[in-house]
Amino acid sequence: MSACLIVAYARPIIFKKIFYAALESGFSKIYLSIDKCKPDSSLKKTRDNISVIETAQKIASEFPSMVLLHINSFSLGLKLNIIRSINRVFQTEDFVTVLEDDIISTKNFFEFSEWAKDKYWNCHFINHISGINPYTAAKETNYDKPFFSSFHYCWAWSTWKHKWNSNLLSISFPSKTINIFRILLNHWPSADYLDVLSHAFCLSKAVNGHLDSWAYLWGFYSIINNCFAILPPYSLISNIGFDDTSTHTKKQLYLLNNPKDSMLDFHDIIMTFYERDFEVHSLREQSILIDKWELRQRYALRNRLLRLL
Repeated sequence: MSACLIVAYARPIIFKKIFYAALESGFSKIYLSIDKCKPDSSLKKTRDNISVIETAQKIASEFPSMVLLHINSFSLGLKLNIIRSINRVFQTEDFVTVLEDDIISTKNFFEFSEWAKDKYWNCHFINHISGINPYTAAKETNYDKPFFSSFHYCWAWSTWKHKWNSNLLSISFPSKTINIFRILLNHWPSADYLDVLSHAFCLSKAVNGHLDSWAYLWGFYSIINNCFAILPPYSLISNIGFDDTSTHTKKQLYLLNNPKDSMLDFHDIIMTFYERDFEVHSLREQSILIDKWELRQRYALRNRLLRLL
């Protein structure tokens, strides 16, 4: 049985739901990591943070043999807190599933993660197990098996100690968008240039500290090292944190957030390549996130970019 890490901040009611969902999923040990509020936080957020801490302390006292609690003495922020929390867990564990305080896990995800953990333990090019599959929302895709992806989605995910990089924040990543763009093109030679440029722009913001995201750094590190994530055929978790308390995603995307209860078939893997990833990634954006006017503008910009290059 594997361990689970729940990283929480200021959602007291949701945090409690997430803990008991993780408990029912069958994790052998649950690590709770609570970050503190910044001094200039609103009164409501400060109160909610205190409530989360009190709830975590109560849970730890009720389940002393399986719950380990860590409370930061001051605010670290999302990126630093996530990375330090994972490093702390890997002092005693070899594998961990990471849930933030807006993710409801399912038993299906736990079983999928356990299956992938054993199957790909010694596979050097698989370093990430995802609980979400956003591609199933794309109209032209019909995955019915787990598959490999170069995108490392982090709504709910798992990884191995020997594949995690504890020095993620110390890596000297390229910082200029154009340099990142060139690196990505080497990995995705047939991808839509505008999609690659958009991804390079976000990575540049994360590398330069303008985007408080550890996930982009983990994804960039994985791309550079030719590592894939394994995704389920459909989403196995629910994200219930689409509100103003979210750090990044505040608008709910229902099609990306619809876990199924049916059993998974783990026997066959569909191998997808970088170009296919970006093809499906574009389809997902076209069918869910982008209206027709914006889609026309994107392709106009793409054609201009192609001429410039």
